[in-house]
Amino acid sequence: MRTSRLDRRVPTELALSGRSSVLGRSPAERSTRAVIVIAVSLFASACAPQERAATSGAYQRQVDAIFLRQLDARHAPRDTPIAWAPGQWVLTRSIGEDGERSIRYVRLLSREDDGFWIETETIDPATRTVSAARVEGVDPTDPRPGRIVELRVRKNDGDVETYDPSDPLVAKASADVHEVLALLTDRGEPGAPVSLTTPAGTFERAFRTPVSIPLEVGTASGDVWYTNAVPVIFWARREMAERVFLGTREVVEEVVDFGLAGAESALPLAR
Repeated sequence: MRTSRLDRRVPTELALSGRSSVLGRSPAERSTRAVIVIAVSLFASACAPQERAATSGAYQRQVDAIFLRQLDARHAPRDTPIAWAPGQWVLTRSIGEDGERSIRYVRLLSREDDGFWIETETIDPATRTVSAARVEGVDPTDPRPGRIVELRVRKNDGDVETYDPSDPLVAKASADVHEVLALLTDRGEPGAPVSLTTPAGTFERAFRTPVSIPLEVGTASGDVWYTNAVPVIFWARREMAERVFLGTREVVEEVVDFGLAGAESALPLAR
């Protein structure tokens, strides 16, 4: 069973909290207790990096496995988008110009009134972040999400936080889900249809479209290959320059797999 950093601190804190009783002990007793406290502290410090390294190794293996996948499938064109429905999901992989790699799941979890819960789970070799947003004003047959009314984020340490979507302090934590929604809302004018091959297979009619979208911490512009054959996000590939306060990052993201059922949330949601 994994021990949290807080759990590992408890023996040390308990040892230090009984100061009056320690002062009443003999020098030999105090010396022995001090040695124990120091040993516990050193053990906790030694364990923390190992646990982080083990988690990072697991993320690296997940990313590597997805980058090896290649489906031999042909996806027929559709005249209309696949209507949003709970259970749909998409898996993508992305690589930056610096070789940095990550994978992302996008899931439709449930429907509430005229809105949906949509979740993103992004994994890179070092971190895992899960964001879920409840969006209002969604037409399931032509999803262009409206206002985000609730936002939940599972941080890399496992804690789940609920945020006010208007709070500027949550911009970085919710960047992934905002980016997915922006690509749905600002689709631009489609170009001529082309045949596009991705790790998910070949899409017979994909529309290469120039797109510029706002991000929570910057902007992104480039080309997106939209296709109604992919559920939830309606695109199969994007090549974009993401401009944030730290500079510009070129990224290519492609669909690896998708499904119309079976999506399960990576964090607890209020129903």
